[in-house]
Amino acid sequence: MRQRRRVLFDYGASMNDPANYFTYLVTVAPAQTTTPKYTFAVGAPAARVDWGDGTPTTAVVSGVEMNHAYAGAGTFAVTLIAPAQATYLTQIDINADKVTSVLTPIQKFPKLTAFRAYTNVAWVQNIGDWVLPTGLVYFLVSVSSLFGDISGWILPAGLTYFYIYSSSLSGNTSGLVLPAGLIEYKASATSVNGCPNLDSMVVIQIILANDTALIQASVDLYLARCVANEGDTTWATPTLNLGGTNQAPSAAGLLDKATLVAAGWIVTTN
Repeated sequence: MRQRRRVLFDYGASMNDPANYFTYLVTVAPAQTTTPKYTFAVGAPAARVDWGDGTPTTAVVSGVEMNHAYAGAGTFAVTLIAPAQATYLTQIDINADKVTSVLTPIQKFPKLTAFRAYTNVAWVQNIGDWVLPTGLVYFLVSVSSLFGDISGWILPAGLTYFYIYSSSLSGNTSGLVLPAGLIEYKASATSVNGCPNLDSMVVIQIILANDTALIQASVDLYLARCVANEGDTTWATPTLNLGGTNQAPSAAGLLDKATLVAAGWIVTTN
């Protein structure tokens, strides 16, 4: 009787195919951990993570945070190994990991809806050439040492949460168009300047542009654009923070600030 042959996914072959991995580097001390979380769409094939230290790979459970401790200090490549990542990978969460570089730009994953990277203090990298996937809904990068010009970025139409916090990110944001469904726009402690297009602020709740060294004209523009579109907002008490290292508004800007406060806004300026 002829035996049926069972076909398994070849993870070694997958590692040789650039379409099958997401890789980032971590630099750790002994016993430090890395805790990625990956989420896939329904029907995704099995996936594993190679921790880069010679230990066995670990199976991925979609939407469940993983935890791997390194025995010794060093820099290691953490690699998500999965077939058809571009089709099924929907969320990448590398919060609090000891990231030093992301080797795979996120535009490689057109189905990505969320990317979270928070408190990665050792991560030094130019992300100015990143392209936000068109289906992205949630984008959070709070890393003090990222740099690059983001003036050419296009915010996806379905984006609801945008937060960048990195003192070395630069560029003029005047060309950014905030999507109609955006709830929170935060560009804090950066070196970006200008003011994005605020014509669509129907559901906006928070606008943070504090500690960005904005000149008075940019501060005034934020205030004026918020006043011009205030009637469209549905949130009762939106927050606008233009304080910190920004310049103080002009007399005209102060009038616009008073208009917003009278309409229920919480406004902070210098």
